[in-house]
Amino acid sequence: MGSCAAIEYLLQMSLIRILLALVTLGLLLFCASPSHVQKASYADKSPKYAIAYDSEGKKHGLEEWWYPNGQIKFRGHNQAGERHGEYTAWHEDGRLWYQGFADQGRKDSTLTYWYPNGNPQVIMTYDQGRLLKTVEYNLDGRKKETREEFAARKASEVKDSLAQARDGDMQVWVMRVRKTMEGYWRPPQGPRVKNRAVAKITVRRDGKILDARLIKTSENAAFNREALNTFKRVRGFPPLPESHPGPTLDLQYEFVPPVLNRPQGKR
Repeated sequence: MGSCAAIEYLLQMSLIRILLALVTLGLLLFCASPSHVQKASYADKSPKYAIAYDSEGKKHGLEEWWYPNGQIKFRGHNQAGERHGEYTAWHEDGRLWYQGFADQGRKDSTLTYWYPNGNPQVIMTYDQGRLLKTVEYNLDGRKKETREEFAARKASEVKDSLAQARDGDMQVWVMRVRKTMEGYWRPPQGPRVKNRAVAKITVRRDGKILDARLIKTSENAAFNREALNTFKRVRGFPPLPESHPGPTLDLQYEFVPPVLNRPQGKR
């Protein structure tokens, strides 16, 4: 009998625990459920929005908006007044406008915007509200350059701007330009650290210099001044080779300390 009573007691306690758990769950669901849903309509009685609120007047639960034509405009969820979970918006024709994810009001994961034509406009990556990366696109879907990518490309153009000079005539012309520049270049005396400047030169077909200016300067003002003075001493370059198309050539020349000098340009 003693063992049977013990078993019966344990069963009763288990039932009590289950009932308490069910009551607790019910209370949690009741508290978490929206207290009321606020709705509005357009003049033709079509829905404009429906927003769920909790007992404290905070947005809590489903939130939806519609266009006058009946197309869904926005759908997302809130929790205690903060955006929470996935949210999506659409253009009036039904195409995606933006879509993202929030964690208690903080943007998280990926937030994407689309142009009305359906192509992506910008993709932003977040981590608990902190923006990690942004990728932008043109209307035609081509990716835009970031500032870092633009700077890297420009630096590459400066470094390799004569890479297109493949034919023999142009290579000979480049060698003659190098000798001309080195012959008139008078770098100032002093430390050579960061003594580099890049000039952009526009050369006419007959070799006349139409324009010359520094597009990248050294930290040494005297170095920059002497680089510009070089063009006052250079009367011109040899005529452009016949193989070069067009009436002019844009040339980039990098001024560096002696021995390392080399001209740079692009066809």
